[in-house]
Amino acid sequence: MTQAKAIQPKIPKAKALAKEIKLKCGELPKGKFTPDKKIEIKLIDEDGTIYTAKVSPKSYRQAETEVAAFEIWVLVVSGKLQIAEQGCNILEAGIKVFEWKENVPEEIKQTKTKVAQAKVVKREISVKFSTEFPRAIPMPNKLLKVELIDDEEITYIASIKRKHWHTAETDAAEFENWMALVGGKLSINEQGYNILEPTIKIFEEKAKVTT
Repeated sequence: MTQAKAIQPKIPKAKALAKEIKLKCGELPKGKFTPDKKIEIKLIDEDGTIYTAKVSPKSYRQAETEVAAFEIWVLVVSGKLQIAEQGCNILEAGIKVFEWKENVPEEIKQTKTKVAQAKVVKREISVKFSTEFPRAIPMPNKLLKVELIDDEEITYIASIKRKHWHTAETDAAEFENWMALVGGKLSINEQGYNILEPTIKIFEEKAKVTT
């Protein structure tokens, strides 16, 4: 039986290794060709934050076709989140259109007319960290506030249910190497970058086999 690895002493903020963003909307933004043979699109959320993404012409044309074909649909733009001086960039971005057949969210208000900036109705983010757990600060309602910091010194704050956090610590202790994934809804405001309704999951990172 493999001996569980002890959890290291808590650090103030865990180092964010990767940030994945997924934006959902009911509009198709206008595309603009760029010198690197990509199509640039822009989306805007309820906080006024503008997201800029470059997608392949092929995937954009496919999105146009599917928007025209489906009666009810949702557009999803996903990729790696990069905070910019004005707004955010989505790196290595992908664009897809999904058909809704039932249980259509009320916030998905659609138009087949292209818009300059597609209105984002849902923002989902996932942040990865490993090696060390950040210090968890007790909050009301059995929550723990934790902070993750990325290479750009941007701090992401999540208030996670206490039992879920303790479960994650227990799961991580079972593995020699592990990766934690904190996911939820992204909120950007004057207070900073918050992950709302967060969840946390632990995955084992297996050592790469070298030959």
